[in-house]
Amino acid sequence: MNSLFPEPASVEALSGGVDAIASAFQQEDELNAKAIEKLESSVE
Repeated sequence: MNSLFPEPASVEALSGGVDAIASAFQQEDELNAKAIEKLESSVE
């Protein structure tokens, strides 16, 4: 097996992992945005 041309299964697994990481970051961003909104509203 040539490492420059990974098997399709590993490519799918890799892109799935990237999607999982991206969605995790997106969820974290949404939580941070909500927390910031709460802080700003409590300051006012």
